[in-house]
Amino acid sequence: MVIDSIQNVFRYYGMGDTIKLALELLSETDFSKLQPGKYEVDGSNLYYMVQNYKTRNIDECIWEAHKKYIDIQYIVDGQENIGYSNINQLAVKKQYDEISDAVLLEGSGSIFTINSGFFVIFNPEDAHMPCISSNNNLSNVKKIVVKIKI
Repeated sequence: MVIDSIQNVFRYYGMGDTIKLALELLSETDFSKLQPGKYEVDGSNLYYMVQNYKTRNIDECIWEAHKKYIDIQYIVDGQENIGYSNINQLAVKKQYDEISDAVLLEGSGSIFTINSGFFVIFNPEDAHMPCISSNNNLSNVKKIVVKIKI
């Protein structure tokens, strides 16, 4: 897992050409005018989703991990807490679903706060629990989730 400011994306360009392309997209695009939905960059190999939502209490959120895609989650506006754990430290709650590319998990991990202007890179071994309210204050978030096919 990587967490950093969008101003530092250049530090992660060495992680691969597709990750570099995704990070350039995040740092150079004005997402304020884009409506929620899916936007393809390179078909199913690289796409992103614009999401607007209200954060939830932690007991309403769930651990997830992916096998086919790396997630880059970028907060355009708002603040949320996100859980992190290695998948080997969690128990399977719902078996991997090929269509959604997700396994749902249960257990505990670390919780961190991510503010607007920051991004997180989750690899397949990085279970994450997004959309958690910060300090029990439900708030509106605009997030970009980039999916990079492995």
